[in-house]
Amino acid sequence: MENTPTVLTVGGSKTESLYLKLTLEQEGWHVVCASSSSEALNRLGRTRSDMLIFDDHLPGLRSDELRQQFRTRADTHHTPIIVLTSDDHPEMENIDWAGWGDALIPKSVDVAELRLRVRSILGRAKPSEVTTMGSMDECTRGARLLAVDDSATYRAFLTETLAEDGYVV
Repeated sequence: MENTPTVLTVGGSKTESLYLKLTLEQEGWHVVCASSSSEALNRLGRTRSDMLIFDDHLPGLRSDELRQQFRTRADTHHTPIIVLTSDDHPEMENIDWAGWGDALIPKSVDVAELRLRVRSILGRAKPSEVTTMGSMDECTRGARLLAVDDSATYRAFLTETLAEDGYVV
């Protein structure tokens, strides 16, 4: 488990938190959940986090204040941040999202896309910012590929071969 990235999730409803936890754990990542900003800040001293994912509406500190707290700490200054937004966020177009984090993702995003975005951001992190994630095969596992060929036999062969390497064809 020492090479397993740890993701700290903050806020959202209990249902959303559980869904996010299960979704990320299916990728083999260790997930620590905090129900509020203050709980997340308390966990920082006890848990190393390779990524922070939080809701744009949080109990306690506002999400922008939490982001600022993470960016001003030496131990989390470079930790990637994903902000999950409500699809019906009333001021979505009026908010300056620059500097909010590494990704702004709607809560309604497809599970496969969410995993891909998290995997991509963890993969872009500098080696000193995230634990070693293993081989490149592990980083790309679950990536979607489209196989096009006029031979059904060859397509079946490609699909089977690539599926063995963890690709969705």
